[in-house]
This record gives sequence, structure tokens and C-alpha cells, in this order.
Amino acid sequence: MPLVMSRVNRFDYESGYDYSWDATPGPDERDYAIYSVAEDGVPVARALVNTKPLLLVGYTAPPELLTTELDYFEVHKSHRGRGVGGRVTQALTAAHGRLHALSSPDAVGFYRSIGWSEYLHESGRSLSQAELFVGP
Repeated sequence: MPLVMSRVNRFDYESGYDYSWDATPGPDERDYAIYSVAEDGVPVARALVNTKPLLLVGYTAPPELLTTELDYFEVHKSHRGRGVGGRVTQALTAAHGRLHALSSPDAVGFYRSIGWSEYLHESGRSLSQAELFVGP
């Protein structure tokens, strides 16, 4: 089924997601694109893309790869394990170009499974348990 990505202004708590984050952009809203993603009219994912991310210091990734950040990303619980996450990240890449993400520990396997490249911190350990992944 085709995915429909809609730009929205913010996210509030929604059941079916693990994180109840309030993704209201800061004062410079033009730097963000917030998406609600649906399939057959049913919400399946949500994402916030930051087109002017903070400079990441100390990671082994070349800085020119770190221009657009997938800041928040989550697939609805009922749609996990069905390939939705990979399809959404492909659609977001088509819309914004190469993306990078600082992954939470529980999402490392996801980013590895969709073929994103993993970069370590120069210290050999991740900061705040966040792993850096860069998409194709």
C-alpha cells in the first residue's frame, strides 16, 4: 500500500507509540519538517526532520554527510516489523536528501537493518548512548 506523508505542525501524545514526545519546533520553525505518515488512512509513523541540525563533534562521519537530521522517528506499534520504517525513511530521503540520525539504543538494530552506515564517536564509545547512523 502507498504511504501518505502529511506535513503537520506538531505531535501530541498518541496511543500506539512508545514515546509521548511533544515535537513542537523551537523559534526557527523553518528548520523543521514534521510528518504524520498514514497507510490506507491509518497512522503508521511520525517523523521530525531537522534541516539545520546542530554540529556533531567527535564522530567519525565526514561532516558533509551530516546536513539533515532525522531528529524524531517512530513507527506505530501495530505496524512494526512490516517494512514501514524502511519505506518511510526512503520517502523522507527522497524528500530531503541524505539523512542522519542519533539513534537510541533500542533503535540501533532498525538502522542497521535498513542499511544505514554506523559511525562511532572518536572516543570509541557513544555519547549518551546515542549511535550515529547515516542513510544512503
